[in-house]
Amino acid sequence: MGYECRVYGDGHTVNYPRHDGKATEATVRAQIQGLAAVAKAGDTVCFITSGHGSGDGNGESYLCMYDCSGSVGCYYDHELAADIGLFVAGVNIFILIDHCYSGGMGPELMALSNKGYIFLTTTCTDNGYGYDDSQANNGAWTYEFLEKTWIGFYGGAVHQTMESVYSKAASTYPHSGGDACMIFDGNTAAYFYLG
Repeated sequence: MGYECRVYGDGHTVNYPRHDGKATEATVRAQIQGLAAVAKAGDTVCFITSGHGSGDGNGESYLCMYDCSGSVGCYYDHELAADIGLFVAGVNIFILIDHCYSGGMGPELMALSNKGYIFLTTTCTDNGYGYDDSQANNGAWTYEFLEKTWIGFYGGAVHQTMESVYSKAASTYPHSGGDACMIFDGNTAAYFYLG
């Protein structure tokens, strides 16, 4: 599709090995900040993450990166917002977060000045849980949104709106209440595309 894909901490260009230990908070933040330094208006950046998360259940959430212990290695909602806020207006930013408590990431991202270019979907609310899908070898929302719906149903078409992918995926996602998937669309007057 013309995307430049990078597996950080790895020099491979094909057959990417698994690198769980590379996903430390410092590495993830440095790479997002690095992308912000070079992305220009019209570019599309995707940040997709599936893993553990936590928070206070009242809006403060964080992603448990590989080195998360106590407060070290925890990528807080306000830190993610600060990093995403570094992107210039016009850079389209797709974010899928498949972590418990991930809905708490939305308010900070939707308060940014570049929110009109951000499309965020989360596996749950700010006090909900995400689930693994052992049959899909993935987080349940990652599988439902990306693999089953966008790729499986829509054929991975870049001209397909992410809003319609979300609606279709949410209609078959088997979790509800605090565990229901969420959407945060920074510009409801326009559709968001990945191409």
